[in-house]
Amino acid sequence: MYPFLKQAFFKISLALCCIIASIVSLNAQQSIFSFSPLGSKIYTEKIKQLEKYVVPKNYSDKSSQAWYEEILTGRNKAILSAFKDDDILYDTFLLNKCNSVLKRISQANPTFKFDTIKLYINRSIVANAACYGEGTIMVNLGLFLWLDNDDELALVVAHEISHQLLNHSDQKMQKSIATLTSDEFKEELKNIKKADYGKFDRFRKLMKGLTIEAGKHSTYKESEADSLPVILAKNANYNISYAAKVLLKLDHVDDLFTSDKLYTLKDVINNAPIDFSFLIQKQNTKVYHL
Repeated sequence: MYPFLKQAFFKISLALCCIIASIVSLNAQQSIFSFSPLGSKIYTEKIKQLEKYVVPKNYSDKSSQAWYEEILTGRNKAILSAFKDDDILYDTFLLNKCNSVLKRISQANPTFKFDTIKLYINRSIVANAACYGEGTIMVNLGLFLWLDNDDELALVVAHEISHQLLNHSDQKMQKSIATLTSDEFKEELKNIKKADYGKFDRFRKLMKGLTIEAGKHSTYKESEADSLPVILAKNANYNISYAAKVLLKLDHVDDLFTSDKLYTLKDVINNAPIDFSFLIQKQNTKVYHL
């Protein structure tokens, strides 16, 4: 965990103990805590821009254009919902840290174009980050709990930047559209509809690899997007010896949600250097999302 996050956690913990142990003055009008503004209040211009978005004409074939419009409309809707539903926080401390990494990487790699890339902080506790393909990159709050230093943060940010620079989202979309509009795909779909049994298995096999998840990360094992970030980070004088460690570490994040050791209040309290046992109730509280 980042040292500054540990310090912040302990300070907040001590403040909580003081509040619980003392009587709050009736004359105290000023809040002890300062919360980060929510995205819907700060990013109003971004929301307006997303609301006015119109899918461009890219295919002469009607079927291909229809799929293209459906995919991009879905992507835009996902981004818009993140801002309007306050999934995005305007946390200046973390955002400035991420932007400083982006600036350092962009200045050290002048052959690439970074002007369309914008970073945002997502309030999700899942240790991840996501590139949406049109320049938007979201870094989850939960990611910072898994990182030990700026070098690891730089490698993760560089990984998402690489997806954008290498145009992975559009490439996958074009490949999927080509498959969906192919005669072979249409014929197999007809045959599945006519089949008396095994429809589900055949359909699942047919659709394998076609899922286009707007901004969702599949894995950190994509070789092309794992080699470029090392180059970008190295050019910016970050310590790339952390590359394998951080990528493997984050690739096992999902294991937390498929095991008995989820994010539990008891785990957090037991690992703290302060005795919070008086706060633990009989049944643990599992926290999946803030």
